[in-house]
Amino acid sequence: MEVSRAIAKHAKCIDHVALAVPDLDKAADWYGNTLGFTVEAEKVTQGTQSNMRSRVVRAGGSTIVLCMGTTPESSVNRFIQAFGPGVQHVAILVDDIDAVVADLQREGVEFDTPIIVGANLKQAFTHRDTASGMVYELVQRDEYGGFQDTNVQQLWDSLEKKNNF
Repeated sequence: MEVSRAIAKHAKCIDHVALAVPDLDKAADWYGNTLGFTVEAEKVTQGTQSNMRSRVVRAGGSTIVLCMGTTPESSVNRFIQAFGPGVQHVAILVDDIDAVVADLQREGVEFDTPIIVGANLKQAFTHRDTASGMVYELVQRDEYGGFQDTNVQQLWDSLEKKNNF
């Protein structure tokens, strides 16, 4: 079977990196005061059983999303228990998410979410790759407008249905 190289054909850049952290204030302080990142946004996401707080920090063209679970059953806390704090996923900005997802599914890549659609933003999350331990988020933006509450909530709801972290 010929490999389509789906991401390589459509990738623009890394959109952001999400980090699971045990203490959001301490992590944000380090990124802000030590590294010089600026806090762009803070969100609270609540699921049926799993909640989190997050802060988006930026420096130049680099965006990091710091995520902290607020309940013991939070998917972020479960991630930290299984893998320790650190990179939870890498988001890749693509120009045609529908084509990338279709190509990857033909190649056998599993997704934990459908394509989540919001104003100016589409996202999809792969299942954790057993070879590298990574989850990849594919992102298509019409313009950079941050992370929309509706998209984050749809993501959270999708992951809770699959009981994934």
